[in-house]
Amino acid sequence: MNSYAQEKKPIELKDVTIKGSNKPLRETAKGVILDISKIADAKLLTLAEILKTIPGIEVDDKGKVSYMGKELTVLRDGVNVAGFSNQITNSLNSSNTGNSYKRIELNLYDLKTEGPTLSFVATKYEQGYFGSVIANAGSNSSMAMGNMSLSKNKYLLNFSTSGNLQYAPSSENYVKTFFDQTLAQENRDLKISGINIQNYQFSVANSYFINPKSTLNASVSYGSSLTKYGIANRMQQYQNGALNNESITALDMRNPMGKNPNLGAKLSYIYKIKKSEAVSQRFDIALEYDNNHTLSETSVNTQSLLNVFLPNSNYNSDNTTKMNNIFGLLGYEFNHEGLGDFEFVARYFNRKNYQRYDYTYQTDLAGNLVNLFQDNNIAYNYGALLASWSKSFKGLSLRTVLKQDYSSDHISNLKGRDKFTFSTFSPYLSLQRSLKNGSIRLEAQYSQSRPNLNNLTNIINYGAQYDTDNQVIIGNPYLKPSKSLYFSGIYNTNVKSINLVFTGNYKHTTDAISTFDTTDVSNVRIRTYRNLASRNDYNGNLSINFYLLPRFTVQLFTNHIFGAFKVSEKESTNAYRWSNGLTLGFTPVPNIRLGANSSISGGSSFQSKTKAQINTGLSATYIKSKLNFSLSINNFHQPYFNNYNWIYGYGYQTSSQSRSRRIAGNLSINYSFGKPAKTTGANGKEIKKDDM
Repeated sequence: MNSYAQEKKPIELKDVTIKGSNKPLRETAKGVILDISKIADAKLLTLAEILKTIPGIEVDDKGKVSYMGKELTVLRDGVNVAGFSNQITNSLNSSNTGNSYKRIELNLYDLKTEGPTLSFVATKYEQGYFGSVIANAGSNSSMAMGNMSLSKNKYLLNFSTSGNLQYAPSSENYVKTFFDQTLAQENRDLKISGINIQNYQFSVANSYFINPKSTLNASVSYGSSLTKYGIANRMQQYQNGALNNESITALDMRNPMGKNPNLGAKLSYIYKIKKSEAVSQRFDIALEYDNNHTLSETSVNTQSLLNVFLPNSNYNSDNTTKMNNIFGLLGYEFNHEGLGDFEFVARYFNRKNYQRYDYTYQTDLAGNLVNLFQDNNIAYNYGALLASWSKSFKGLSLRTVLKQDYSSDHISNLKGRDKFTFSTFSPYLSLQRSLKNGSIRLEAQYSQSRPNLNNLTNIINYGAQYDTDNQVIIGNPYLKPSKSLYFSGIYNTNVKSINLVFTGNYKHTTDAISTFDTTDVSNVRIRTYRNLASRNDYNGNLSINFYLLPRFTVQLFTNHIFGAFKVSEKESTNAYRWSNGLTLGFTPVPNIRLGANSSISGGSSFQSKTKAQINTGLSATYIKSKLNFSLSINNFHQPYFNNYNWIYGYGYQTSSQSRSRRIAGNLSINYSFGKPAKTTGANGKEIKKDDM
């Protein structure tokens, strides 16, 4: 017998790695789902920066969010909630502190809105309270917003209030205009005081979870706004090279706070039939009501240095609009594992728009006054039926949408023919292909449109309106409908530490509705809607993101827009705009992020061109517990800028030079609070099969 015992070898534990999907984007032909938790340093990014990680999403400096140039409807958990879009707009330059939203869903064509939607999915809690307070102060605007949610078993209640103050810098403008018809020349030296805009809004929303199958959502919002500015104008008028008048004009424009209220209320009910192994069904009912009032008061006083009277040079005007909107829809979804997803929606919209125009003006040098009063009613009814089918295959998904609509307008001031009807059919197709290291998505759509008659505010003499700058706008409801064919594509790929995104779209429009500028014999400018023979728009954008180091990112982008306009068989014109830029991001420690950006843009638009300009920016973000601080400064390289524009209108040519302050700074503070308790079945706790 051996005197020793054989020593057992210890069991070796081998490292076993379960690889999951760490990609923040999940794409199909229907849209994109962005998982914010999978974005590196997500808490240090502003909401605008997070949105831009979705290919095709654009956020401009005015807070407008769009997809491939199309306006987006903002939803909360897939529901249109009163006042919620205002919360998102105010939060764009703040971070996602406290994980306010865990997922953002882009629907390329939402049947309930007839366009793309962006849904913000909040972190789900069983009970407790939570919220945030955001405040920022800057050289051009200041804002304060607070929102709080209460969650308890059957309901989720949200309160939000905000106040904004915008004060655009003053500017100096020198404008030269030559009128082709009268061979007259006009020189203007304008000084525009800073535009002061104030608005506030309060909203409350509640989601009541009746049972696992049914949810009732109700929300209401109320707000008001104020706008005021002044213009000092020194004008010289020449005829055949000889000075025939010189005048000084003072214009004051204001929208009183208490006379511009807006009220909105939304109600929706969702019922989900118990899901079987292969089938799920859902019913939607929604009702919405909006009531908006606007009042614009303008006074103009002109003094002629040569004792020459100018028509429409001294006047007071009150422009009032009252608008009531009612909207409703019925929706049904049928999802089958083998057959695909079917959706049907019926929509109805009714608008009653009352317009009142009170215009008192001087008729001669003696100071005689005449009052021109007019009111107008526009009643608009719209109905649409939409159907869609989508299906996913291995590495490929597709979606098709069919829409048929009918609308009618009744305009009280158009005697003899005061009713207009319109009907269109529009098909839509989306294809998405998953690649080894990325994806490609294609969209195609045919549509028709006509002038928005609701925008023909203050129709005078069958469609003319006097504006604050001696301008007349003429609405033309007799235009032919424009017909458009639209194609777009997005290519997204990842190669090692480099992400490349290319987006492009093309739109061909016949009988395109556009605006032209001309003048009458009295040198009063006229803008009128007309049908162009055709219009072609091309847009291409390339964005390259480098993740070379663990905490250092570089983004290069270039964007080019080309337009070809065929005004008539003998007249055509082109437009070309471009921009190139660079963005840098650096995270030296986990709670600090530094950023820098620079871009240059320029080119021409339809009938106009602008001198190229350079934009720069620096930013810093710091997080401490539930507090987030963000500091930014823009255009520090050029505090003031001389901008040059040229306009080649129908009947006149204008060149202008303006000088204004460009440097701008902003400090934002975001504080999150609350004591929520997560549910065990909340989103984010589940392990989805795609993640394994």
